[in-house]
Amino acid sequence: MGYVFISYSSKDIDYADTIKREFEKNGIKTWMAPGDIPAGTTYAGVIARALKEADGLVLLLTNHSQESIWVDKEVERALNYKKIIIPLALENVKLNDNFEFYLGNQQIVQVRQLSDKNGELTKVITRVKSLTGVDTTQNKADPARNEPVSTPGFDSVTETDRTTAYIIKKANDGDPEACLQLAEMYETGHLVEHDNQKARLYYSLAYEFGEQNNMPYIVMTAKYKLTTLPDDSILPQGIDIISYDGEEYE
Repeated sequence: MGYVFISYSSKDIDYADTIKREFEKNGIKTWMAPGDIPAGTTYAGVIARALKEADGLVLLLTNHSQESIWVDKEVERALNYKKIIIPLALENVKLNDNFEFYLGNQQIVQVRQLSDKNGELTKVITRVKSLTGVDTTQNKADPARNEPVSTPGFDSVTETDRTTAYIIKKANDGDPEACLQLAEMYETGHLVEHDNQKARLYYSLAYEFGEQNNMPYIVMTAKYKLTTLPDDSILPQGIDIISYDGEEYE
């Protein structure tokens, strides 16, 4: 039995967690970053391999996901690997040029309520079951499969906490992509408290590590962001890189 790759913007993590739970309740195996990215590996390589081996990609289509460089890359790669793409529009979305190109011949499913009582979502679940090889004659998934996986040090925290912890750890380990993502989180106040000073810190680190790793897009984006942050976000001397308040996420 295979699995489905869930592509989403980190700003839509609550939607993604709900979809993941609904799928797994129905016996569908899923792959979703960052939780399924092993510690010590690179985002790009692991995601590419996960897409190659997936039975299909479920795209959580929102305005945020259309703005995400990661979602854009994942959809492009999925098309390149000739994967079936199932786009779920979670809000009223006007496709931008890239996504109109990607999804021009795709049927976009309008899903406004993420529960098993939603008829459209039920149809999607049935389709994904068939795609991944789940026995569609069973009304319920194997209860043992639905039990949550225990992660040391994180038994009582939410998926959102795990996501934040993982991104912080990767950024502090010098991952340019994680630095950029964490900077955007601080700039927008998504999943963390809004803090322009920390945003500037991590944009600076993204720029530095991006140059070291020959990642021009990261360098260009970080440089642009550093010029657009408010003047009051100038990083004071002596500020330290933050660490996650708790045990490390491995």
